[in-house]
Amino acid sequence: MQQRRWIITALLLVAGLASRAQLGITLQVPPNGVLLKNQLWNLVILSSSDNSLSVTIGLTLTRSKDNQPVLSAETRTILVAKGAKQVRYEDAAPVKYTYLSSAVNIDRDPNGFLPIGSFTACYTVSTYQHETRVLLAEDCVPVEVEPMSPPLLNLPADGAIVESLYPQLNWLPPAPLNLFSHLNYDLKLVEVLKGQSPMQAMDRNLPVYSVNSSSPFSNYPASSRALDTGRLYAWRVVARNNNEFAGQSETWTFRLSSKALSTTVKDLSYYKLKKGNESAYAICTGLLKLEYNNEVNDSTVHYRITDLEKPRAVPIKEGNWALVYGQNLVDMPLDRVLVHKGRYLLQLVNSRNETWGINFTYMDPDKQ
Repeated sequence: MQQRRWIITALLLVAGLASRAQLGITLQVPPNGVLLKNQLWNLVILSSSDNSLSVTIGLTLTRSKDNQPVLSAETRTILVAKGAKQVRYEDAAPVKYTYLSSAVNIDRDPNGFLPIGSFTACYTVSTYQHETRVLLAEDCVPVEVEPMSPPLLNLPADGAIVESLYPQLNWLPPAPLNLFSHLNYDLKLVEVLKGQSPMQAMDRNLPVYSVNSSSPFSNYPASSRALDTGRLYAWRVVARNNNEFAGQSETWTFRLSSKALSTTVKDLSYYKLKKGNESAYAICTGLLKLEYNNEVNDSTVHYRITDLEKPRAVPIKEGNWALVYGQNLVDMPLDRVLVHKGRYLLQLVNSRNETWGINFTYMDPDKQ
């Protein structure tokens, strides 16, 4: 019995090798710009066998940087006659996909998007003989999945004259946004030296400012060296998804206006609101100067001030602020609201239901 099984196995192996010699595949998957799953199913099967073969096509998509498989798939049974068989997605469907990484779980639609990144796509063509799978052909091709649009710089505009020594830089995310599960950005700002192009400065010069941000904007920090009104600056953003390259913006430039010097002291005197239980504290006399970063692009937000020295947190002042996207500087007169020295809490709740606030001590300017 054991000898009979060995003979059958040997015959199947010989038959498989013979079939494999009579069949080959030519992959027609574009190496760059692949975006949709159905773009993966373009190939030609070449058969020299006089008999038609019923085959299935398997695919394994492997991440290039660490050879980790992220996706596998198998087609329905396809009938291949002698000659060349052009296979399209319509011939392969329905395709059964198996998702092997969280990076590809963002879109499980069979006609949906692939994750951004560099991959190797390996294909197999197999048939079944007496319930035994026989490999007939295999081949691999590199695949680069790119977004339709890289991140697009927004403000300051290219060549702009900026009137703040600590400007806000903002940009638009790469598109389509639903391709990405964990998007973040590397922002780089450099000085452009005499005789350099902005691109040369970006590649050769040490950054004046660099940061990794999960939001599509960044405020140049007051804690960094002030920018110079007599110099040209260039900036660029690189988008990454789960630490994989997802697109790079153009390089834009800007200069500072001489007016920026006159606004510097004013900008530095504003106290930043903090989110949740983070500690923020200020001392003010007559005027409370606040900075709030409007990340969610609310048009208005409601605030209230309570007296921390009273047993019940009853609001002593409430109101609304009209906001713009990004940095907002608010001057709030308190000399007609708070009549004595004390400790107070200002809070607001945005549309994300996030609480932002600041504790402050009010010093009556007439009684100091």
